[in-house]
Amino acid sequence: MTMEENLRLEDLIAGSWTAAQPMAWFEGEWWTAGRIFRLVDENVKRLKEAGFSAGDRIVTMLANSPSF
Repeated sequence: MTMEENLRLEDLIAGSWTAAQPMAWFEGEWWTAGRIFRLVDENVKRLKEAGFSAGDRIVTMLANSPSF
């Protein structure tokens, strides 16, 4: 793999998980990759609706949660 390929971290992560696979242990239960990816997609949609676009910088302070 070379730097010229411009691979993104989320592409590498998504390519190595199936939706049904457990991905994160949170508050006593396994969260599947599909559940986490759906949360990510929902947050991307909300940010776009709020006027953010690729390259914008966002700072957040959140509780420890896979929702964020």
